[in-house]
Amino acid sequence: MANNRQVPALRDMAFETLAKHSLFSVEIPAESTPDYHEKVMGVFVQMLNEKRMPKFLHAIADDDRKTVKEMLDVNPELIVIEPPKRLEIESKLTWNKFYAEKAFTMAIKRKQLEMVKLMLPYLDQIENSKAEVLAEWVVPPIADDIEASIPVEYGIYLKSLVNVFAEERFSDCKLSQKTEAALHSLFNMLLPKKAVKLDDYIDVELFFLAACLAYRNNDKAFQNQHQRNAFCIRVIGLIQSVLPPETGKVFCQGLYYVVKENRKISARADSLKLSDDMPFYRSSLQPRVGLGFDFMAGNAGTSLSRWGASSISSLLPIWKNYLKQVQQALGALRSDCSNSLTCSLQNASSRLV
Repeated sequence: MANNRQVPALRDMAFETLAKHSLFSVEIPAESTPDYHEKVMGVFVQMLNEKRMPKFLHAIADDDRKTVKEMLDVNPELIVIEPPKRLEIESKLTWNKFYAEKAFTMAIKRKQLEMVKLMLPYLDQIENSKAEVLAEWVVPPIADDIEASIPVEYGIYLKSLVNVFAEERFSDCKLSQKTEAALHSLFNMLLPKKAVKLDDYIDVELFFLAACLAYRNNDKAFQNQHQRNAFCIRVIGLIQSVLPPETGKVFCQGLYYVVKENRKISARADSLKLSDDMPFYRSSLQPRVGLGFDFMAGNAGTSLSRWGASSISSLLPIWKNYLKQVQQALGALRSDCSNSLTCSLQNASSRLV
């Protein structure tokens, strides 16, 4: 019985050895039964889930491409393995908390274009992976005017926030209890205390667009510039703070420069610092400082604390252009993947003839 105590240690040693050579490179004797093969692979997948998957999915959530690449170089199968049920992923940047899904599916749903580009080549190393990925890869139709994609309820809700700020009197230079309560509700909607499914979460990019449109379309509802600036920083800036890190890096580089001039993401922007050295994300969930409290991120990669409202008119068309570019790029990638799979199947068929 005492020897049984060695089983966990042996299990860990076996996993570390196999993981270094890629899970699906393991050779199982040809004479093994299908049932044995399935059981062996099941144990390996379980160990991979326990030991590697949480770190891998956290790296995807926070756009840590270096870690993702290092892990995929060893275990490309991490892309398509189903993660443990109810595994919660909390970003250490946006502080979103959601239930894990397959890595590739998660990146697609979060519109992580660069992460999708990084992972695609690894699919060739996994048998039947492209067919599996294509079956789950849904690209929403691209409207000529991206505004048409915004759910109606987004506009209604944000218009109600405009009305709240339009009543603000800034007594003692503070927001009223009514305004703070409305912002608290917005905060809880953007950052629920409990993990949510990605399909049940708001589309943050479209919600951000809807907020900018609510400001522009209801400009006359505001009575002064103080109300306008407060809405931009506390509402639009707060929504910015939950945009995925890949998009945060674009803002740090400068949305205008990336979209209009095709500038690459610099080392500073990659570290999520704005050009005036302000961090794009808050250091933790609760502090009432930083993006969404003190400033919003401007069109040219700077923090805007006083004149944030004046930047919305220039930001809007470029943000719409950015969203359309990302959708088109994701659609093109899926098409390329589909064509590649078709060619592979045709080649395989021709070899059988």
